[in-house]
This record gives sequence, C-alpha cells and structure tokens, in this order.
Amino acid sequence: ISIETSVHESKARDNWTVPVILTSSFKEQGIDTLWEKIIEHFKFLKDSEELKNRRFKQLHEEIQTLLEFKIKHYMENKLKESEMMDIIKKADAKEISSSQAVEDIFRRL
Repeated sequence: ISIETSVHESKARDNWTVPVILTSSFKEQGIDTLWEKIIEHFKFLKDSEELKNRRFKQLHEEIQTLLEFKIKHYMENKLKESEMMDIIKKADAKEISSSQAVEDIFRRL
C-alpha cells in the first residue's frame, strides 16, 4: 500500500487529510511541524465532535465488556458445572436448540 492510498482511505473515514511529514529525531528535523499537525488533528477531532463520539464508543465498549465479565462470573458461580454440561449435552444430541439451551440456563439462574 502506498502512502497516498493510506492517506486517501483515512480521509474517507473522518474527513481529515492525513499530512505526510518527513521527520528525523536523529537530525532533529520536522519535529515541530509534526507536533503542530498533532495539535491540529486534536482540534479537528474536538471541533467535529469526533473525539466525543470516539470516547463515547470506547466507554460503551468498556461497560459492555465489564458487564459481560460480570454476567459470566455470576453465571459460573450460580450454575453448577454439571447442570451446564447436561444442557450442552442436550443441545449436542439435538434434543434442544442452542437458543433453547440458553433459555434453560437463564431460567436456572
């Protein structure tokens, strides 16, 4: 993938044209320009509410992950392993569907 292709794809995503800046920390070149572009991008994200949207999405994902962990932990403590295996065996034997197995598990919680 060329740099131009990558830049074009990122612009289509959030209307920000990614600048290509030649930098060298060894030669101390381009660092100030890079920093200016970082500040410009942050301002763009704030002004377009993209930063707010991204933070909201991250928070949503974090809460969902924590909730899934908590539910799984609760289920593991509440339902005996033998009960869970019995339900899984019924589903494996096609006596019940996967969704019926889930419903059965929830009723036992």
